[in-house]
Amino acid sequence: YLHEPLQQFISTLPVNVKLYRNQVRLGLISSRVKAAKLATGETLMFLDSHVEVLNGWLFYLLEEIQKDRKTVICPIIDVLTWNSFELLQGATDIFGTFSWKMIFRWSKITNENYDHNDHSKPVRSPTMAGGLYAIDRLYFEELGYYDEGIKIWGGENLEMSFKV
Repeated sequence: YLHEPLQQFISTLPVNVKLYRNQVRLGLISSRVKAAKLATGETLMFLDSHVEVLNGWLFYLLEEIQKDRKTVICPIIDVLTWNSFELLQGATDIFGTFSWKMIFRWSKITNENYDHNDHSKPVRSPTMAGGLYAIDRLYFEELGYYDEGIKIWGGENLEMSFKV
């Protein structure tokens, strides 16, 4: 669909971006593994196709990985309203958990050590959302990438959470 227009847009970016296309449909997980193996940078950033970012978004994610390469960092998820595209700040006092049915969900932070006034500080979380996160490329490899037997969306975030 966006073959030539996308390539032209990428060529205008001020950073080196390479576009690779699958010759056949591989699915989300196998495509991410393929991209990770082709990547040459120190850090991988996975963003689902519906994710948009704001100016300055990457610095704070990379800073935490620079401090500890085994940190996997997931940003706060803000919301755009469907009818006006108004930007609404996402919840900052939640972390990822899962139910006994292996369904990811958000839970409220109750730890008194959490600084509710400084939302820039990372919060430890037993699980993560899978659609947007940064990870050290070599650490992702050490973890064994994703299980490429996962053929449809869902569950890969818990798999990666448990490996981390």
